[in-house]
Amino acid sequence: MIRNIKKVRNIKKIKKPLLTLVCLWLPLAPASALACAMHMGFNPDEMGFVSGTLVRMAGLAPPKPVFEIDHPTLARASIGETNEIVVNYSRPSSAKNVEMKLTGTRNIVIPESVIVLDEKEGSVSIAYELTGSGYDSITLEVTGEHKGETVRQVARIYVRANKIASTQEQKVSSR
Repeated sequence: MIRNIKKVRNIKKIKKPLLTLVCLWLPLAPASALACAMHMGFNPDEMGFVSGTLVRMAGLAPPKPVFEIDHPTLARASIGETNEIVVNYSRPSSAKNVEMKLTGTRNIVIPESVIVLDEKEGSVSIAYELTGSGYDSITLEVTGEHKGETVRQVARIYVRANKIASTQEQKVSSR
């Protein structure tokens, strides 16, 4: 009985330092271990140059992308017609052999699957045809050499089919 009382007192002595240690460790844990940095609203681009750089160096946010790609997140397209999406890009002048590979899901036909990005910045027009409706997307994969390393970045454009109006709706609207 006396041994059990001593054990309970020892647990109480350990409880406070352990709780203090957990409370000190929790804020210092990396953001990637706690939750996705973007879902927490943690954007180092809005913190200024010095603070944003320190946050990236500490590993609390991903590094800036080497190739910047500006594209729409969602595109509407007509089924059976050729559609186009304009994608703006910029790359460092030291990057070599930069190309954009395009792949689509089963309902998207892309005639030109590889586009070479020769200029430092510019825009590319991507032609595609939507053959059916569903959850479709176009994947843009930019690869190239930068500072002696092969860099690969992936972006995705979601494509939805335009709704086709029924003939009754067209008759009502024409009156």
